[in-house]
Amino acid sequence: MFCLTRDKPIRLPDDDADDLLDQIYADCEKEKGSLLADRPGEDEMQQRLADLRKQVTSAGLDWYEDEHQSEEVADSEKRREYISNFSGSAGTALIPSSKLDAKALLFVDSRYWVLAEKEVPKKGWEVKRVGASGGSGRSAVVGGWVDYVAELVTHVQRTLTSGLANSVNAQLAPGSTTLNAVKENLVDKIHTPPARSTEPLTEYPTSLSGESTSSKIARMRKVLAARARSDSWVYLLPSLPTIAWLLNYRCVGDIPYLPVAFAYAALTHDACVIFVDSEKLEDEALKKDWKQAGVETRDYGIDEVEKFVQTYVKKSGDDAKSKVRILASDESSWALIKGCKPTLPCPIQDAKCLKNETELENFRNAYLRDGRAMVRWFSFLEQKLVKEEKKIGEWTAAAVLLRYRRQEDMFADSGPQYLDATIDTTRTWFFGKQPDDYMKRAYTRVLQGHIAVATATFPLGADAGGLGTFSRKFLWDIEPGFYLEGRWGMRIESVYICKGVEYEYNGPNWLSFEPATRVPICTNLIDWSLMTKDEQRWVNAHNTMVQDALLPLLEDDLDKEAREWLKRVCKPKIIWPW
Repeated sequence: MFCLTRDKPIRLPDDDADDLLDQIYADCEKEKGSLLADRPGEDEMQQRLADLRKQVTSAGLDWYEDEHQSEEVADSEKRREYISNFSGSAGTALIPSSKLDAKALLFVDSRYWVLAEKEVPKKGWEVKRVGASGGSGRSAVVGGWVDYVAELVTHVQRTLTSGLANSVNAQLAPGSTTLNAVKENLVDKIHTPPARSTEPLTEYPTSLSGESTSSKIARMRKVLAARARSDSWVYLLPSLPTIAWLLNYRCVGDIPYLPVAFAYAALTHDACVIFVDSEKLEDEALKKDWKQAGVETRDYGIDEVEKFVQTYVKKSGDDAKSKVRILASDESSWALIKGCKPTLPCPIQDAKCLKNETELENFRNAYLRDGRAMVRWFSFLEQKLVKEEKKIGEWTAAAVLLRYRRQEDMFADSGPQYLDATIDTTRTWFFGKQPDDYMKRAYTRVLQGHIAVATATFPLGADAGGLGTFSRKFLWDIEPGFYLEGRWGMRIESVYICKGVEYEYNGPNWLSFEPATRVPICTNLIDWSLMTKDEQRWVNAHNTMVQDALLPLLEDDLDKEAREWLKRVCKPKIIWPW
């Protein structure tokens, strides 16, 4: 459940730390062994590919694509991993018909070039690297394979976004290639996916959201009515986080690391409907909230959404039928919005980005608590890795961090989630005698990129380079990184609050950033000779701010080492001349 942790672990005294570490290590090795044992062999992967290629042929297609719109997906949706063995969070697989003399293709962005080459079978597959300029994420993957698609065909219409369908169709050779919609998922015809979670939805109270469900729905109706330019309209919502925000609920279990549920929603001038499995509706507080807000519930599925839309149009009367506008964003699936009028950017997504004062205060508090957990963790790692010269792998280290986070109030077992905020922090830390010059130079350049954005002051509506969307987001994630293939990587990621700054010139419409993350910047990786005085001052100020914020939270006797660690790593560098 998305709730306070019930079994709150107690930090163990130092005498018991080794036993605890040994147990965590053993648990991690057991989990890794289980995962490796579940990975299919080469023969099994070749058989899966051959079976799917036959299905593509039977469907009368030349190529078949299956993808996920969310980077984090449920086990029941991991079809790309089932057919390609690729476990990364972003990628697109294209499967040829068995009639074609061609390999299956996997498109991945720069984050997953190395992983894909390791995991994807050598026989029958080819990994296509996209985002060569350093781009990553869904846009890089989509851009890469859309450029390639002029000779290729087809898609499951439930997984293809309308915007992507338009991009593909625009590049297809007229008369020789067409994009076809397939209702059945061909991967599911060769294997039975795991059952979806039945974990219940739970209310996200106004004390945390800062706005009632009724108020959110009313606000969004006003915006949509103005943009639809019609008295009769239906707006379809496929985005899981957007629906959870609008209807004030959370759900742990459907998708790893994300407290959202499989659902669709439809909003009209007089109705709000959520399409979700009925067995997930157990929370009485949520039912009461939805009843007050006029939220209806229907079974989950695109077919159910289509039935609702058809019924709504019929009820509109003969004179109004032709005027009903069925609207959705171009991120909606092709199947969901076929027959829709022109797509409309989702105003609910924009509203979700603009945090109210309650949400902002919650973010600040959550990042304080998580900062304390991170400091305890770094202190523990230094003690074990440096002073005791123990070997701790990434899995074991991550398990220890999770243990520290579970001690914090309002922690939820869904990735780095607290009831009041989602945590997204990355730090690179060096445990050893001395990093080499190349490592320090790379880290310093990454840090300088972080500082450049963190200290930016820019006008409302700025659209230059990396500041292109800053004016539209209230919370901003700054995360430059560098990766040396086969050796090491580094990233510095913090969450910032975008706020207004008043200047005497040109009016008050200027913006800047307030840091929410409370974790020190590693200084033993910095090549100070590459830093300007202003950049050095920024590092000093940042770490001093973190120390001042976290020391009052580390007053427990068991936090002595964490306090000393924090003071030491946050000690300001002497800058001369100032």
